[in-house]
Amino acid sequence: MTFMGDSRNETSAATSAVARFSAAEARLYPLAMADTEAFERATSLVGLVATELRSCGGVAEVVEQLGGVVARLQQTADAAHIDTTGLPLSVVADAAAAIRCRQLKAEQAAADVRERIERARAAGQAWLVEEASPAMMMAGIQQRQELHLPTGATLVTTVDGETADDEPVYSLELIPGSPANGVVAVSENYADRSEWLAAAQRLRAALSA
Repeated sequence: MTFMGDSRNETSAATSAVARFSAAEARLYPLAMADTEAFERATSLVGLVATELRSCGGVAEVVEQLGGVVARLQQTADAAHIDTTGLPLSVVADAAAAIRCRQLKAEQAAADVRERIERARAAGQAWLVEEASPAMMMAGIQQRQELHLPTGATLVTTVDGETADDEPVYSLELIPGSPANGVVAVSENYADRSEWLAAAQRLRAALSA
């Protein structure tokens, strides 16, 4: 049985671990400026560890496996003829874990989208709408992505309010699906909001037709 407190603790631990992994990755970047040869050795070793962690199905499993990975990291480096002199091996392992965690996040996001598409199709919907993320909103960008399920085309409408002259830029982009199904790519900018809204509506109508 999993209690609510246990779930929260696991989530908190996973969040802390991902933050540590990202910090480790950032610590390796200065090596590129200070010692190119050491940076190349570090990135080669990171790649090997990231490959080893590819079988992990979640952040908790990455954390669980990482101790063993670190313990045999010198052997891994020796087998690949990588000189570890001057390399912080625990940081290298954490940087590799950061890569796997990003992959897991992307995989989960893709799975979530597929599930939403399946539910929308089962409900007989023609469009699946995705609004802007909070991060984009904070940056002054309002964006709406509309996936047309019958054709696989995506209509992206964007308002960028953070321009150099403080005048918002209205843009729209039509991205054909694969296969394109006769949909032609479109990318246009507008200074006038009403013209932008009308153009977007014409594209929706054309797809629906």
